[in-house]
Amino acid sequence: MDIHVDDSATKWLKEEFGLTTGDAIRIMTRYGDSTVQPGFALTLSVERPSEVASAVELDGIQIFIKEQDAWYFNGGDVFVRYDPHTDELMFDVQ
Repeated sequence: MDIHVDDSATKWLKEEFGLTTGDAIRIMTRYGDSTVQPGFALTLSVERPSEVASAVELDGIQIFIKEQDAWYFNGGDVFVRYDPHTDELMFDVQ
């Protein structure tokens, strides 16, 4: 399971969350609707990395998934991109 984040999504994360070099953001599961796992969706949280299943560092920011959330991705890669029409991030698992 790898995490892929496009440049515009990285920029959005830094601006939206006020992130600076050395900060980290977690991709985590929550109750909701998605096409990946019924009853669950993804959300973001600024926190220190621990029990990391997968991580990537981009522009000084670490983006990670904890072991406890790895089940959601079924071993697939996570692709995060910015959608300028909705001004939101889009998550895709392949």
